[in-house]
Order: sequence, then C-alpha cells, then structure tokens
Amino acid sequence: MDFRFIKTLTDAPPVIVHFPEGATENFENGQCVVVGNDGYLRECADAEAIITGVAAGDASYTATDGLVSCPVYVGNQSIFRAAGKAVLAQLNVGDYADLDVTGGVHQVDNEAVSGAAGDCIFRIVDIVGTIAAAGHCDVIIIHGLDSIHTETDPPAA
Repeated sequence: MDFRFIKTLTDAPPVIVHFPEGATENFENGQCVVVGNDGYLRECADAEAIITGVAAGDASYTATDGLVSCPVYVGNQSIFRAAGKAVLAQLNVGDYADLDVTGGVHQVDNEAVSGAAGDCIFRIVDIVGTIAAAGHCDVIIIHGLDSIHTETDPPAA
C-alpha cells in the first residue's frame, strides 16, 4: 500500500486534477507525483522537496510526453493513509514528515520530523493501528497544494 485517499477534512469530495504524463512514466495509483520542470507529471523521488499530489490512477507508460493525462489528488484538504518508515507513537500526531521512496514503495518518513514545516511535505494527523511498531498513519499534504506548483515554483512554507 502506498498512499490511500481516506477523506477530506470537510468531508467534501476530493479535488482531482488531470496532468499530462511524461514519457515512459510507470508510477502507480497511490504514489506521490510532481509536475517536473518540463511541465509533465512524474513519480516523486525519495525526500522530494515538493509534491503535486497523489496519483489517483496508474501511469500509461507511453513513449510520448503529454500523450495521456493522469488524475491526481491535489490540495491540502485530503487525508491519506500510508505506512510509516519507523515506529509511530501518539506523540507523532501533529509532526511534520518527509517522503520516503524505497524500492518503488512510497511511505511517510516519520524519522524526518521536525517542529516546523521546513522541507517536510506531510503533517501527521492520526496514528492507525499498533503504536509500538512501524505502522500506518494518516497525513495531509502541506507542500504542494492549493494551487499547482512545479519543482522550481514551490509554495511558501
């Protein structure tokens, strides 16, 4: 499981925007994506400084940039469930966290937390399941999202 949409903070429908994919992209539903400097959607890398959102569908893996578009959950009102990289505790609620991408699996890097947003892109809003283990947490996106941002045009922290 990568990131799974749970609900919005207001229980309204999620905001989904379609972005043209870059050539030969192979990201999957639930993985974090970003509009690159070339204007095309691509999979996020480990510790990405900004994300556009979470893919709401699989990439089409075409040979041509922009031939197809992929739906993406955007905005800072959506709550996603994802695995935590390290042990989670109730005191992590409210922490800022980063993105960890290891072996194609996207998860919350709750080892890269701080008291301020800094370069982190998520905020932990709930802990799910067993607390004394590397479990799951619910997060909102804090760097990416009421409008469209690219790698060179991040939002203000």
